[in-house]
Order: sequence, then structure tokens, then C-alpha cells
Amino acid sequence: SFVEVLSDCFFNGIFDEKEMETEKGVVCSEIDRYEDDFSNCCSEAAQKELFAGTNFAHPILGTKKSVNSITADDLRFYRTFNNKASNVIVAFSGGVEPAFAEKLIEKYFLPYYSGEAKPTTYIENDAEKLNILNKKVFVKKDTKQVYFLFSTPTIRVEHPDFKKLKLASAMFGGLLSSRLFSRLREKEGLVYEIYSSVFSNAISGVFETYFACLRENAEKAILAFKDEVSKILNEGFSDDEIELAKHLFIRNLILNDDDLRIRQSILVANLLREGKIYDLEKDVAEIENLSAQEINNAFVKVLTNDQFVVSYLSNKDDVDVLNLLK
Repeated sequence: SFVEVLSDCFFNGIFDEKEMETEKGVVCSEIDRYEDDFSNCCSEAAQKELFAGTNFAHPILGTKKSVNSITADDLRFYRTFNNKASNVIVAFSGGVEPAFAEKLIEKYFLPYYSGEAKPTTYIENDAEKLNILNKKVFVKKDTKQVYFLFSTPTIRVEHPDFKKLKLASAMFGGLLSSRLFSRLREKEGLVYEIYSSVFSNAISGVFETYFACLRENAEKAILAFKDEVSKILNEGFSDDEIELAKHLFIRNLILNDDDLRIRQSILVANLLREGKIYDLEKDVAEIENLSAQEINNAFVKVLTNDQFVVSYLSNKDDVDVLNLLK
């Protein structure tokens, strides 16, 4: 069965040295590709500052030096040390009966373990504010465009306000009807790409806004971004904006639940974070019951955070970003 093959790969991989050299070349090519993705370069530069002193300050792909230094013995040690029952969750979705899934796990996974298998949950870590100062990070690349990323630490996904931030971020810059897209892209034509998003890791949440534009539009775009922040702080989002965002958010939740691959990821992530199975109906009900005041208040906390990092990528450092954002 497929589960048998998966189990064999998971527990008994050979890690052939010749095949590893080939795969190292593939990963190094991916690193080159990411270096050519300027939005990714901005993100890595910001996270290096936001999470300085932690593992999250390092790029996921590593460096060419670190990739080429890995040996087969390193991978075998990693597998032995990390593939413990407490670190492994096997998720099934689709036309699989629970009893049959349990039999497959008992046959192809549990024999490799001793003791009771329990999922590891995140350790509580209140790190809404990291030890950073307002900072601009200049990334030099041979380009005629300007790439801007504003990042600030915020709450993690487990926090009850995180859904409020997701909705607010969508209204601010994550939708085609969002404040930033409507003004900077459609109305004023200052940028050709723009978005806002909220994500979370085991240390902190992060709110970020990114845009790319021509050099001559950089200062205008930054000031327009600042102006839209001020409007949110003074007025908040309208009821119509919030109802539309709720509708789209709930629609995406339902669509994700219909996608077996995405559903598996959601199930595993929720089990890791909260130690329980994800409940779509509960999630939808929580979003429907959020008030405009709750959403606006949660977003104001993010926008008034006095710690942030700005990544500015261009071929020369010619814009005083921090002064513009005062």
C-alpha cells in the first residue's frame, strides 16, 4: 500500500551519497532562484532582524555552504533524533474509514516506536514584542525598481485575536478591494505589486506590508502607505468592508476544507498548536460573530507597535524610509 511505501521511506531511507550530491545541486539552484526573487530577499532580510538570535533568523533553505556540508550520517542522526512518536502526526483525509486508518498506523508506524504516541504541542511563549528597534535594512540588488517590506511583530496564531488580524490585514492590503490595492495600485498607479499579510511561527506573529514600484514612485508610495495607516487609526474599517472580508474569509475556509491536501495541513497544524482536531463550523461561527470594534481594536494594536523593521531593496540607498514613516 501507499502507507507501507511511505513508512519505508520515512524510517528506512538509505541516503545514498551520490544521490545526495545531485539533490544538493537542486537545493543550491533553489537558493539561486530565491536570491532572484526580490520579495523573498526583503522578507529574509526583515526576519533576520526580527528574529535575531533565534533559528527563525536563518533562511529555511540554508546557504550553499551549509547545504554542501551535510553528510549522509548527518541525515541519519537527524532522523533518529527527530522521528520520535512525540514528533510525528500522520493525517488521513478523503474516503478513508478511521478504523482502517488506525490499522495502517498500527501496522506500518507504531512498530518503530515504544510507548504511547502523543503529539507535541507548542510551548507557550509570550513573544508579542521582540527585542528590536525601528530599523531599516538596505538590500542592494541590480534593479531599476524599488522593493519595500514593512514588518512588525504581533500575536501568534493561538491568540484569540489572530483571526481579527487576518481579517484586518485582508482589508488593509490582502484583497483586490483592499485599501492599499485600491489606492496605490488602481487609483494612483504608484505600485505594480502590493499586499499585506499576517503569519505566525513558534516565537511570534508578524504583520507585514510589501510593495514593488518604480524608483520615482517610492517616496509617494511610502507616504501613501503611511496615510492609509493614519486613516485606519482615526476611522477604522467600515461595516461594509468588514462584512465583505468576513464573506471572503469564510468562503476560503470552506474551499480549503474541500481540498484534501490543504485540509490535511490544517488538521496537523491545529493538532500541534491546540492538541485537538480542527472544527470548521466553530471557526466559521467565530468569524461571523466578530464585531467591527473588535477587529479595528486588534489592528490598531499592531499599527501602533513601536517596533518594526523595513526592508528596502534597490540598486542604491537613496530614500530615507524611517524619516518618511515618522
